[in-house]
Order: sequence, then C-alpha cells, then structure tokens
Amino acid sequence: MQLAINFDRPIQPRDPHIDPRDVPRVSRQCRLILERLRVGPATNAELVGIAMNLTGRISDLRGAGYVIVGKRIEGGLWEYRLGDVQEKGNSCFTSSCPGCILERQQM
Repeated sequence: MQLAINFDRPIQPRDPHIDPRDVPRVSRQCRLILERLRVGPATNAELVGIAMNLTGRISDLRGAGYVIVGKRIEGGLWEYRLGDVQEKGNSCFTSSCPGCILERQQM
C-alpha cells in the first residue's frame, strides 16, 4: 500500500543544492508525477513533460517514502510504476544494488 498524498506538506528535494525558492515548483512536479503514476505505469518520455529532471523528482518521491519501480523497456526508454511496500528497497535505476528488481538481461 502506498502512502497517501499529503498536499499540505511539500515534498522536499533530496538535493541540498536546490534553491529554496525552487522548492514549491519541485514539490508540485513531484505531486504531478505521483498523480500520473497512480493512474498506471508511465514512460520517461511521458513524464519528462512534467519535469525535465525526472530522475531527480523520482529520487525526491522515493526519499519521501514512495515506492517507484523503474524498468528499462529498450535503449533509453524506461517505464515507471508505483510499487508496493514489499518492493521498497528494490526500486532503483541500476542493477548495482542488492536485490534489484530490474530485468538485468535488458541492461
């Protein structure tokens, strides 16, 4: 089960170098990505329309406790989906973490 979206509390960026004035914009992008993923899986080609720094926003959402699973489709095309709590810790972008759920044969 995923965490509920809390629109009262901004999703804080994980990057300490983000200007504090940009936090509302970044938080809004995170909420829009999360809303889209609640509808179903989406590719990076679609999600980049919400946030140019998609990997940064995915990292922010993961840091806020959401489980987002990435799977390489082909080349640079990735599909993202919301995972469940059992998948937490297995939702990275590369095959470098223990227990990664990415399909390694596609790497």
